[in-house]
Amino acid sequence: INSREERNRQFFTDDEPLLPDISDSWMPENTYTESNDQFWQAHEQQQQQQQQQQQLQQRQDSVLLQLEEAEETMRHAAVREQEVGHIVQSIADLNHIFKDLAAMVHDQGTILDRIDYNIEQTQCQVQEGYKQLKKADSYQRANRKLYCIMILAAAIVLLSFMFILFKT
Repeated sequence: INSREERNRQFFTDDEPLLPDISDSWMPENTYTESNDQFWQAHEQQQQQQQQQQQLQQRQDSVLLQLEEAEETMRHAAVREQEVGHIVQSIADLNHIFKDLAAMVHDQGTILDRIDYNIEQTQCQVQEGYKQLKKADSYQRANRKLYCIMILAAAIVLLSFMFILFKT
């Protein structure tokens, strides 16, 4: 803004007439003056300053952009680290669950082995019981025959004894 005001002062001062003395030609012979030289030097300096300011602004913008990118990268890294922590915790929980499951399977395997053994023992005992029942049935049948023979023998002895008593 200051440089614009300086330029405006150079060109628009109240002391100078708006149109200098106009000669017949458009270009006066002595067009190069010291004020023109100062103007161009000031103009060049102003352009250099503007370029330097633009370069400085671009560098600052670039640094700010890099800082923002670095901050964004740090945020992403923190989020990823947190997610990795959650995954590690989930894996540890899953490991614990599998260990518990393995212990339960082992316990149930032992129980199933005992059940299988008990079933086999029961089957053997049922077969042995069946054999003993058959044997008891055969003994009972044999005892019935013996019982019948004993009753018949007792009846014969009793009848013989009665026959002797009543005949006499």
